[in-house]
Amino acid sequence: MIGSSSSKRRPGHVCLLIGALLLIGPPAALARKPTLSLFVRVEGDYTHSTTQLAATWVDSPLPERAWYQYAISASAPTGPRLIGWTSVGNATHVTHGGLALQEGQTYYLTVRVVTRRGRRRWLRVLNAHTSDGIVVDTQPPSVGSFSINDHASVTSRRRVTLCLEASDRSGPLTAMQWANAGESFAPPIRYQPTIPLTLPAGEGRKTVMAKVQDAAGHWSVSVEASITLDTTPPTLTITDPPKDTRFGAH
Repeated sequence: MIGSSSSKRRPGHVCLLIGALLLIGPPAALARKPTLSLFVRVEGDYTHSTTQLAATWVDSPLPERAWYQYAISASAPTGPRLIGWTSVGNATHVTHGGLALQEGQTYYLTVRVVTRRGRRRWLRVLNAHTSDGIVVDTQPPSVGSFSINDHASVTSRRRVTLCLEASDRSGPLTAMQWANAGESFAPPIRYQPTIPLTLPAGEGRKTVMAKVQDAAGHWSVSVEASITLDTTPPTLTITDPPKDTRFGAH
């Protein structure tokens, strides 16, 4: 009988316990949804530094008992890990120094939101995002060849073509400038291997200077090319031959 009365009370106790859980609800830290808007941004597509990388990130309000971690990898987001997961609390920016970054290499910075859960305090990742790649570029571009009218030495026209061959180890060329000797450089224009140019008026030797810029903002040293402008047509003078001059076969 005692056992029978005890079993009759169990459903009531169970209902009471469930009602209490529904009333109280789960802990606030567990009820909060994971962040969904994490976005990591590095400082541009290129960096001039070989020792540090910096990044900032934007996120929804950080859940309670959660924090940020970041890691740095090379070549690809899942490539070799240069810096392992490092905690930064609730900070939304980081500058990591003391690195040995390689010229021309692309690096990625990944940020994740983590928290602890369960009695064993397992690390739980709530969200993660990887930045676009950033390329190390510390060297200026180089000009391999620069000429006027494809290495011509003389022209009869002021309208000529500049021929410029240049390259950069870490990225594309984006801009160029030119100037006639003794003048200031013209405003930068989009880089192109050949561009038309009008030489200054007047006969004689003309010299033009040029330089190029890479995507990281480095300018090459200026180079120059020369050509002689000769717009005067040749003259033909006909004179009478000396007296008694004979022509034809002898």
